[in-house]
Amino acid sequence: MVKFFPEYNYIIQIMLPVAEGKRFLLNFFRDYLGELNDEFEVFFRARLQEGLLADFVVLRKNHGVLIITVAEGNLDLFAVAVERAKSSKKNFFDACRIRRYGRENFPVQAAVFFPDATNAEVKKFFGFPEGTDAPLIYNYVLLLTADGLARNGLQSLPKMNFLIGERVSGFFTDENYDDICRAIKPFGQINSAEDLSAEQRKYLEALTGNVSPNVKFFPALAEIPYMRPLPTEGEFFLLKFLRDYLGKQNGEYEIFFRAHWDGLKPDIVVMRKNHGVLIIEVKDWNLDVYKFNDVNTWTVIGNGQTLKSPTAQAQDYKNLFYSTYSRTLAEGNLHDKKLYSPVQTAVFFYGATEAQVSRIPNDNYVIFFTRTELEKNGLNKLRYADYFFGDLMSDFFSDDVYSELCRVSRFATTFTIA
Repeated sequence: MVKFFPEYNYIIQIMLPVAEGKRFLLNFFRDYLGELNDEFEVFFRARLQEGLLADFVVLRKNHGVLIITVAEGNLDLFAVAVERAKSSKKNFFDACRIRRYGRENFPVQAAVFFPDATNAEVKKFFGFPEGTDAPLIYNYVLLLTADGLARNGLQSLPKMNFLIGERVSGFFTDENYDDICRAIKPFGQINSAEDLSAEQRKYLEALTGNVSPNVKFFPALAEIPYMRPLPTEGEFFLLKFLRDYLGKQNGEYEIFFRAHWDGLKPDIVVMRKNHGVLIIEVKDWNLDVYKFNDVNTWTVIGNGQTLKSPTAQAQDYKNLFYSTYSRTLAEGNLHDKKLYSPVQTAVFFYGATEAQVSRIPNDNYVIFFTRTELEKNGLNKLRYADYFFGDLMSDFFSDDVYSELCRVSRFATTFTIA
């Protein structure tokens, strides 16, 4: 028997769009686990820690856990997916409070499912010898494909005798099970819109309006009300604004909400292929309680605490992308500073007046927006608006740069949607 969290029909009918790879696994687990004698729980897009999600967590009490990352897309994303799966396993241990000295023996397996590749293609990519029939394990991560699952089911799991066999793990206690449920069920137990809080329902109704096909959100707008923590009022306003404003433009846009970049979490990243990228930091702060020391630091007037300015935060995101995630831009920027131009940064001060924002020190590399400005002029204030919204294409935003940004941002949101 298998139980889905959220309920299977809710996932298929309401949590759209569900990418084909994830839909395949949903149906596979429904049919394969449904024929086994014991009870299994399958959590779809389960929250693990600080909003980080796993595509699937398969749980069998006192037996084992399988955590699956789905790698939609081409071969270039395979290695990144493996690293993502390893991170999901660590996040699982941390979120479920599995003691460090017990982690080596705890029956949990991380896996990546490659829906767009065959077993033979995965073997070749990761360098397995031809004719290998053993389970494909790379860097402690199990590699799964549709044809492999159709042929062997979950028999290839290294800890299969725990997860789907008769053996009970002495390291998987009732206390562990309770901790796991506390960590991942607050997200998964929502089975219908009626189970949402009033605040979540407000976001769901407002965000799931008519979305233009030229704007894609990662995660999908319908999923954002399930995130922890919920969007702030400023984030909520800006998501709605971008949905409506960009939907009226001619280009195609991808919007990433709260992507996790190596410990940093840009609030919103807007991308238009071959044209440009906009990284936006959203602040709902009351600016009257801060002293603006300089471009990089502010002080809380009440207690004297010094903190990094929103301007510095926005630039940190840009610098991280150049130095860590885009080899093309990092290498090229050494020779041509114009390569910095495809990626713009902005801070949206929700609730602040234009007079308040005008007093904030700025080095002119970061653009400031207020709600009034956005409602009056849209995003025309952008330095490269002709590229971002017009027909002009950036010579510096190559297909390689686009692939690099997709690789980090789509997997960083973990709700990857094809």
